[in-house]
This record gives sequence, C-alpha cells and structure tokens, in this order.
Amino acid sequence: MNTTVKKPFEILSVDDDPDMLTIFSYLMKMRGYHVTASHNAKDFWDILSDKKPDLIFLDIYMQGINGIDLCRSLKSDAATRDIPIVLLSATENVKEIAASCHADGYLTKPFIIKDVVAEIQRLLVINPVPSS
Repeated sequence: MNTTVKKPFEILSVDDDPDMLTIFSYLMKMRGYHVTASHNAKDFWDILSDKKPDLIFLDIYMQGINGIDLCRSLKSDAATRDIPIVLLSATENVKEIAASCHADGYLTKPFIIKDVVAEIQRLLVINPVPSS
C-alpha cells in the first residue's frame, strides 16, 4: 500500500502591520496552511532565499518597501516568476495596480476570509504550483 502524506501549502505573507500579519497567519493556519510572515524587505528576501513559497500575499503600501516594485521584481526573475502573488490593499485602485505589476490576484482590505480562501483555491488547488 502506497500512502503519501500531502504537505500543507506554504504561504508567505508580507505586511508591515504586525496585527494584520498575526490575524492573517492565524486564519490561514486554522485552515491547514503553513504561513511564514515577513514585516520588512530584509526578512522577506532572507525567507525567500531559504525556501520557495507556493503563494505570496503582499501588501502594496508598506513602510520601507513598495509592494508594487517587489511584485515586479519577483515576476521578472526566472526563479520566482511562477510563484502566484496576491496583492492586498485598502486602496480603491488595487485591481489596476495588480494588473500593472503582473500580480496573479488582488484583495481589498479589510479582507473577507472566504475571499482569501477562494483566491488560494483558485491559484493553488486548480493550478497547483510545484514545491521545491
């Protein structure tokens, strides 16, 4: 009998608001996802050098880092371009911003948890990204 254990999807959440990171991480962990949180660019790049997440949730406007430029950088690098990125923002034009930097999805803050789960399922369950 061949039994395979399915590992949880790895989600990287990037936001300079520690409360948002805590809430997001808790809600995702309750749904069986493994979440790594980053609150600044240095931590983000350190995490990314250690492991390749299956999905990245990225706040657009953060202190010390612009999520738009970060998304563009990730999408232009062959090593990271296939990682789905979902932008999060309270700004009204998040849809246009997401399109301009080639993000795979977007959600407005405050987010509705069912919408977050729907984005995860859309990007990972229907179109799974191979883990390294």
